[in-house]
Amino acid sequence: MYIKMWAVLVMVGAGVAAFGQAVPMDGAQGAPAADFGAAPVSVMTGTIAEQNAAIEKALAAAGTARAGRVSQMNFSDIEFKTALTFISMQMKIDLRVDEEALASKGVVPGLVTLNLFDVSFPQLLEALRWTQRPTAGSVVWKVEDGVLRLVPVADAAVPAKETEVDVRGDAAQAAALKRPVAVDQVKEAVPVDMWVGLVSRASKVNILVDWKELEKAGLKKESVMLTLTEPTGEDVLKAVLATMKLKEGEVGYEIWGGLVRVSTKARLAAEKPAAAATRDAGLP
Repeated sequence: MYIKMWAVLVMVGAGVAAFGQAVPMDGAQGAPAADFGAAPVSVMTGTIAEQNAAIEKALAAAGTARAGRVSQMNFSDIEFKTALTFISMQMKIDLRVDEEALASKGVVPGLVTLNLFDVSFPQLLEALRWTQRPTAGSVVWKVEDGVLRLVPVADAAVPAKETEVDVRGDAAQAAALKRPVAVDQVKEAVPVDMWVGLVSRASKVNILVDWKELEKAGLKKESVMLTLTEPTGEDVLKAVLATMKLKEGEVGYEIWGGLVRVSTKARLAAEKPAAAATRDAGLP
């Protein structure tokens, strides 16, 4: 029997906050646990203009400061709103989604799965944003009325050249995928999403999967059995992706912004920054 779990471990400076819950597939539910430590000072005070300025300043600082990083965060099939609540509590920023506007563009935030390690708050927000795929245009985080809100925009996402920090982060992710991973204990067919989660956690690699786009292209999440000898995380990831067949297009992966992104090759090619290189499951 598979056990679906979600857990969060967030480290901000010297403070640690942890949340966890185990949910067996038969519906029984474990008890949640929480341990709150120090967190950033709230920016949700003052006038609206002051709050907006404080949010922008906090995000800019979090992109570089060591104290503004998340050591680990793991969500497995939890509501998007629940994920926002946890992250909002840690960032001390009011995070919201414009549900009506998103729905008009075909975006209905549902369940979200994230396995992230040593990321900045901006990277965490980007991971959440990238999982929401509108039928046209794109979605962005917008600071307005003292709130950081996820809203749709008419224009498609425009690839931007990566910074040196981004390139170093990409290289670190690629190097982590080269590490050996122990999958010998897996002796049965496992759903492809669980394989991806295993690689992410074992390699401590930030893997995002655009399940909505892949399912729209005809993907069915099936269980697969892999027989690999002393594989690296990259070996397992490529083997899993090679089993994911689409009715339209092909599955690929790309690393940019310190995040390993899995989607259709078409989406990756359209959004990849200048410094990133698209990879596919068939590469040796």
